[in-house]
Amino acid sequence: MVNDPVSQKEKIDNLLGSFDAKKNAAQFFAPLGKQTFVLDDAFIDKAIKEIQADHPDFISDDDLVALKKRINSVYEVHQEDGDALLSNYNHVDWYPRAGEERPYWDRYKAYLVKINPFMKGTIETFNRNTDKITNYFGDPKAEGIFQVRGLVMGDVQSGKTSTYIGTICKAVDAGYKVVILLTGMVESLRKQTQTRIDEGYVGYDSVSNKRVGVGIGSALDLPRSLTSTASDYTGSNIDKNTDMSIRPGDPVPLILVCKKNTNVLGKIIRGMKNLNISSNHKLIDAPLLLIDDEADNASINTNKPDLDPTKINDEIRNLLKLFKKATYVGFTATPFANVFIQPDNTQDMLADNLFPQDFIFSLKAPTDYVGPMSLFFDSGNYHNCLVNIDDYIGNESLFSYSHKKDWDGDRLFPSFYDAIITFCLANAIRDLRGDINAHRSMLINISRFKDVQAKIKVITADYLGEIQKAVRLFGRQKDVFALANPMMRKIHEVWQKQYENHCEYSWDKVKAALYDAISPIDIEVINSNSKGHLDYAAHKVHGWRVIAIGGLALSRGLTLEGLVVSYFFRNTSTYDVLMQMGRWFGYRHSYGDLVRIWISQTSARWYGEVAEAIDVLRKDIDRMVDLKKTPKEFGIRVRADSEELGITASNKMRNAVDRIDRDNGSFYGGISETVYLSEDLNDHIHNWDCVKKLCQHLGTPDPKVNQPYFRGVPKAFILELINNVHIPQGSSQFDQPQLSKFVETSDDPNLNAWDVLFASKQKGEDEWPLLPVQLPHGVCPNAIVRTCAVTNGGYLLVSGSAAHIGSRDTKTGLDPQKIKEIEAGRPPEKGTNQTMYLYEGRAPLLIVYCIEPNVEACEPHEREIFMQIRTIPEATYPAFSFGFPANSKVTGSSTLFKVNRSASYYDNEGFKTEPKKEDEDL
Repeated sequence: MVNDPVSQKEKIDNLLGSFDAKKNAAQFFAPLGKQTFVLDDAFIDKAIKEIQADHPDFISDDDLVALKKRINSVYEVHQEDGDALLSNYNHVDWYPRAGEERPYWDRYKAYLVKINPFMKGTIETFNRNTDKITNYFGDPKAEGIFQVRGLVMGDVQSGKTSTYIGTICKAVDAGYKVVILLTGMVESLRKQTQTRIDEGYVGYDSVSNKRVGVGIGSALDLPRSLTSTASDYTGSNIDKNTDMSIRPGDPVPLILVCKKNTNVLGKIIRGMKNLNISSNHKLIDAPLLLIDDEADNASINTNKPDLDPTKINDEIRNLLKLFKKATYVGFTATPFANVFIQPDNTQDMLADNLFPQDFIFSLKAPTDYVGPMSLFFDSGNYHNCLVNIDDYIGNESLFSYSHKKDWDGDRLFPSFYDAIITFCLANAIRDLRGDINAHRSMLINISRFKDVQAKIKVITADYLGEIQKAVRLFGRQKDVFALANPMMRKIHEVWQKQYENHCEYSWDKVKAALYDAISPIDIEVINSNSKGHLDYAAHKVHGWRVIAIGGLALSRGLTLEGLVVSYFFRNTSTYDVLMQMGRWFGYRHSYGDLVRIWISQTSARWYGEVAEAIDVLRKDIDRMVDLKKTPKEFGIRVRADSEELGITASNKMRNAVDRIDRDNGSFYGGISETVYLSEDLNDHIHNWDCVKKLCQHLGTPDPKVNQPYFRGVPKAFILELINNVHIPQGSSQFDQPQLSKFVETSDDPNLNAWDVLFASKQKGEDEWPLLPVQLPHGVCPNAIVRTCAVTNGGYLLVSGSAAHIGSRDTKTGLDPQKIKEIEAGRPPEKGTNQTMYLYEGRAPLLIVYCIEPNVEACEPHEREIFMQIRTIPEATYPAFSFGFPANSKVTGSSTLFKVNRSASYYDNEGFKTEPKKEDEDL
């Protein structure tokens, strides 16, 4: 039989439905005792044989292999339940009510599984999470008045939109009558969100006058939508669907999907007042659910204390006050600004009225989510997707981070053109795989200036035209002719670099498929000046192949469907802006191996730091949930611990404190390490003197450990080292004064005797030759090689892309059986980390690292700096890591206090967020 890719993909999709039927039947009979249902390899193989028997002349051996691969990819995906911090842990559960029908939710659930087979393995977790979130809303049928404030924290591009549509459906089923969904500040995002709402909740597109999504084949009453994909709320009488009157007993709910715009919010407030509030009714007696998408953007009070709150913040609060019962829920992947609301004073913080004082819910991403941890850490599954932009060094005359709005160049870095070719190749490979009608996107984000973005479009279009011309003429010719063409040679070179060793198709097949694959590619500039927008719905049937050029307008909430290649060259460094610019996070089913992200080493390092901080924040939530802490306490902790890391724009932290005063509990179960070191060579010479002094008090090494490992070292000698080493004070990962205070004042007997490890590279780890470092009293570790960097502020970063100096070095010296017990206790989808080995009862651990910089991997302008270390006897940088065992008896807390703002880590680093000016692309 002919087994072309398109027919095979369609066939596999149909066969997956046959497998679902067999799986569902097995699940149905299992409770009756007729058979035991287990979705394992045996069941899958049995089901596939039955499907083959049903279609003996239709399924080839290749089809069976593809079907099993598809089944495994769909059903291996799973998701953990989320965690919640509550203001009242005696919260009375009210949702779901027993016996109450949930028609809006039922049809949305069915729709989700239909359009996304990969949700089959996570739909029940999704159901539980949205149940929990809805349960924390105010009960719409309860007596009295309520104003609930909450926050849902997810990951960038991880499915937050699906989550809030799910909660909208459930809230309306439970009795909420009015839903207002606030999107970002740009119309393109509002339209994209409206489309999702129409498909998942409303069921009708008023522009096309057609039922869509959940509305197809549904007899359920359609919600009354006062907005559409064509228009935000206008309040104009000449528009249809502007009637805001809320009629008692009317079963049809009302919804608006609006930008966070003061004019729009003002019209909604006036319309609600005029039609629903009279002298007899001071408040609207209809429950309101207000969903604030991207809640850290534009909703936060950013004005100085002596001024009124920002207008948008004020209008949101005024809108909420109109209703007798109102629930406000912010959704964001970067919640830092939300917990910075008026941080100097707890009462003011809560009184701000958008602070999530009632609940903070942390969603866990499904296992198929491609997030920052999997991209920006050496151990990440998708780390090899990163391509270093290093050809800007020495080419600043072409383009630079600090380019001006009048930049008028006509060329960019060579890597820019490689990225365009890679996008073309990825399109051909996806066509060969049968994903012909799937969307594919490329992101180019290298300037915030709208005029510059327009010029980049011209450069991109010219080069794409050259590629298209070359493949049209030579794409189906033999290489002896094709590669005589310079452009075809270049395409072949990029193919060899990016895909040759990882692709199931030969160069000849990809070459032949190129022209058809890249002919339909469009190029769109996305900003407030551009006529184009990311209208994937208009290309729903055949899929859209698009190169999107922009800046912040591409960064907030917008989804680039099928994003496969990104070229990112920006110097913003605050957590929230940086993470929102990462449109490459998300789900990459069937093409994850094709994803490529061009990014500078510095930006990749920043992303690693952000990922680490968010990971710590999530672990903090887990710990504080166990301790039944409140959102207020969490807000203080996050602000205190993270403010130094350049979390968000300074105007959102105007009142934020600069430091945290830790008490006994703040170091237990954690690592404090010197990932940043001084550039001054004399500081390293001094630090080696401190290490040599410590060596005099170590005693005899443990002979059972294959690295220099010493036990029972008195606390006094550890404290002396902490007090005397010269470490830059900008880094919050090593707060020298407070670390010293904690060790010195602790009366915990378990901290009196320390273990000391000199981390030593073992033979055979890689091709790098061993460099022994000779220290006093026979201590001779081998140097640890790290890819190092120089920060803007002149510090030396020695943690590489892993954001830690070491990698699970804390398990050194432990009994092998204990290591097995610890690792067996972790969730199967979670990797190991340093802190998991710091179990309660073990000794505190000091790790001394002899860091040998990998000079060849450094950026060229940094090599001279790192070569200097070879002039001292040890030829390496001394770095330190202090690990403290867990202590379940001490919960710990954090006290805020003020210091000079010059202590801010990112200010010291010289990392500055790009200032927003009139040319910003929004």
